[in-house]
Order: sequence, then C-alpha cells, then structure tokens
Amino acid sequence: MAKAQNHRTVTLQELERALKVVAYCLLRLGPAVTPLLDRLEREIENAKKEDPYLRAKQILERHPRPSQALSINTPPVLEIAAPSSPFKCTTADEKQSS
Repeated sequence: MAKAQNHRTVTLQELERALKVVAYCLLRLGPAVTPLLDRLEREIENAKKEDPYLRAKQILERHPRPSQALSINTPPVLEIAAPSSPFKCTTADEKQSS
C-alpha cells in the first residue's frame, strides 16, 4: 500500500539558493554533483517560463524604452466619425494636436 506524500511547491528563490549550494559542492567535491546542477538549472528555467509576471519584467528589462506606438501612456484610440464618414483611427497624440 502506497503512502500519501505531502507535496509543496518549491519557490524560485529556493531553487536559486539550492543552485548556489550545488555549485559550491561541485567546486569542492568534483563533478559527481553535475546532474544535480543540470536539473536545478532546468527547473529554474521552467519556473521562469511559468511565471508570467517574471517574464513580463524580463521583457521590459530587455526593452526599457518602448516606442511611442507601444507606450502605455498613449494607447491608440478608435474614434467613430459621423454616420456619413468612414471610421477614423487616431492616437491620443494626434487627438491632442488637432
């Protein structure tokens, strides 16, 4: 009969701390712990992929100055003209200058 096991989620911080410990052990003890180092690196990479907030933060760090077209402060605004006119799409900047 199998025993029920308690499982809990390991945090990214715990994985990163474990990676440092294993890296230290590898330097002191030799390559015997290399599989642990490899596994922890994979687990950290997977944890980062699963965290949408962390991914968004990394994207913004890689691209610190978004173009004006993608700026959060000036989103595009769709204005509907009079019924006899076609639809008109303007940005908030264009609207302010008119």
